[in-house]
Amino acid sequence: MEYWNCRLSYSVSGCWTRINVDSQNRHEINSIINVFRESENQAIPFHVVEKSEEDESDFKVFIGHGRSKVWEELKNHLQDKHGQSVVAFESGARAGHHIRDILDEMLTESSLAFLVLTGEDETADQCLRARQNVIHETGLFQGKLGFSRAIVLLEEGVEEFSNLAGIQHISFPKGHIGETFGEVLAVIKRETDRPTRKSHELC
Repeated sequence: MEYWNCRLSYSVSGCWTRINVDSQNRHEINSIINVFRESENQAIPFHVVEKSEEDESDFKVFIGHGRSKVWEELKNHLQDKHGQSVVAFESGARAGHHIRDILDEMLTESSLAFLVLTGEDETADQCLRARQNVIHETGLFQGKLGFSRAIVLLEEGVEEFSNLAGIQHISFPKGHIGETFGEVLAVIKRETDRPTRKSHELC
C-alpha cells in the first residue's frame, strides 16, 4: 500500500471551485489532480440558490474594538436602525472561558468583521496606536474571512501598522465614527448580495 504525505483543500465561491494540493512530490500532485480531471464530466451542475430568510438571519457582523466607546455607536446603528445581528465580546456570557475559545467561536459565527482602530496606546515617540488586541483580531479575521470581509475602521491620527499599508480601510475623524456608516452599510450590502462562500479542509 502506498502512503502519501500531502495536504488537500478546496474552497467554493459562487459557481467556482478551487482545488489546492500541497506536496513535495510532483507525482502525488498530478495523481490527485487527474482524479478531478477524469471526474469533470460527471460533476453535478452547480445552481445558485436564492437566499432564504434563514440565510439572511445567519449573516452576523463582528465588531472588534479597544476601550473607546465609539464602537457602540456603530453597533447600535446596525442593530437598531437596520436589524443587523452583531457579534462582539460583550454580546455573550464570556466569564470562565479561555480567550482562544471565545475568538474561535466568534470567528466561526461571523460572516463579516469591522475592526475599529482608535488611538489609545501612546508610543515613546508620542504616536497613537490602536490596542494590541484589536490589531491581533484584525489579522485573525482577515486570515479567516479574507480582506474584503474584514474591514478596518481607522480613526484619524492613529498610526497604521505595517501590514495595513496598501490595504483598503475606512477612515473617520476622531470621535465621529458615524461618518463611516454609509460605507459600512455599502460593504454589508455588497457581501450579503454575494453567493455564500464556504471553505473546507480535508485532513
